[in-house]
Amino acid sequence: MMRIGIDARVLEKSMTGIGRFFLDLLDNIPSHDGTNEYFLFSCSKIPFENSFYTKVETGKSIIPPKIYSPFWLNFVLPRYLKKYKIDIFYTPNYLCPFRKLNSTKSIIVVSDVVHKINKKFHSPFYNLYLNLLLPISISKSNSIITISENSKRDIIKYYGVPAQKINVIYISASDIFSSDNIESPIKNKIINDFDLPAKFILYVGVIENRKNIVGILKIADLLRERGVDIKTILIGKSGFGFKSLIKEINKRSEYVRYLNFVDDESLSVIYKLAYLFIFPSFYEGFGLPPLESMQAGVPVLVSNSSSLVEVVNKGGIMHDPDDHKAFVEDILRLLDDNEYYEEMKEKALLQAQKFNRNSEIKKIFQIFSGISL
Repeated sequence: MMRIGIDARVLEKSMTGIGRFFLDLLDNIPSHDGTNEYFLFSCSKIPFENSFYTKVETGKSIIPPKIYSPFWLNFVLPRYLKKYKIDIFYTPNYLCPFRKLNSTKSIIVVSDVVHKINKKFHSPFYNLYLNLLLPISISKSNSIITISENSKRDIIKYYGVPAQKINVIYISASDIFSSDNIESPIKNKIINDFDLPAKFILYVGVIENRKNIVGILKIADLLRERGVDIKTILIGKSGFGFKSLIKEINKRSEYVRYLNFVDDESLSVIYKLAYLFIFPSFYEGFGLPPLESMQAGVPVLVSNSSSLVEVVNKGGIMHDPDDHKAFVEDILRLLDDNEYYEEMKEKALLQAQKFNRNSEIKKIFQIFSGISL
């Protein structure tokens, strides 16, 4: 039996794609592992209840989170790992403690290395933070998990990590995003609660420069110039560059709307109500929202960059992220050609089926067992 400690601080924040996958992973571990003990470490109380896990809250700090985070990781957490005699420490947050404890082995999840791809996609502070700390964490870890073959290649390229140290574990979408029919009362409630139009284009993800929000707005502009009466709805928390982006979004309030927080149950219905999904991101470690959309049976249009080619493949329509006119032409075709629309819905569903949660969770346990030997 192993004692496995998990950095659960991601649950203290509002959910992103990675956060939703992490929560889904925690929900499903108990049905796959009846042998090992699991401990969830966090600074403050996390909105997750499951008696299978022992929750350990170390206490909040008056120090700003960005400054306190590395202190907590390297000086607070190690004491608790020792106290609870943790055999394996697993973190979805890139970094493990500097000081390697003899009795504890570390597995880190490095979702992407976008700070190496383009420094303009993060703040200078965050770039410096990762440039200083990630190389140390990579060297101290016993195993690295990443979420696409594309990210694995990038990690090898920029950090010289042996390929055998990196394991690719694909993300899977939660069952709540399946293409099941929506009951009319629920459908009507969501439409009324969020004031949704009859037909709309959907984007889900962080509102930040990396996601090419400006590109989405240019596509919305071109559609309006062509006389197409369809709104674009953006859902996601604020990210790097949000202040300037929200100004541009608000200028287009007649045909572009922004929704800040939407709970997962409501989001799953909004996916199914969307006419199509757009995600022309410049760079992704994986790209969970397009997968969630494909699982909901909604045609997707994405950029042909980074891991999106790997994840969406033939399940969606791809273009260069800056080729706004090409996106517009395909949107017009989806609006005008019902046969083509149904074909893309079917392709989306078929592609989504390739991402199997059970097989990916089993891979994680294999990694746990492998480094415990």
